[in-house]
Amino acid sequence: MEDSFSAPERDWGKEYVTNSIIDEEMKHWDQIGTLTWPSLIINDRAYRGQIEPVSVFNAICASFTSPPLVCNQVLNMPKPT
Repeated sequence: MEDSFSAPERDWGKEYVTNSIIDEEMKHWDQIGTLTWPSLIINDRAYRGQIEPVSVFNAICASFTSPPLVCNQVLNMPKPT
């Protein structure tokens, strides 16, 4: 991680200092078309919805023509009381 900063002294607080890892991530986000941080990308598409486990899992399962058995097992679980 330290080697990804542009300044030898790794002075992270200076405006002129860039980070190659962060720059690459930002370029990828721009290509996908999302400007919301944090964002979630599933199969090169920006996920639109609540970023919480059940919602994300539901979105993944909904993308299948024939969802795997685990989708039905998890999404049809009774709610805890």
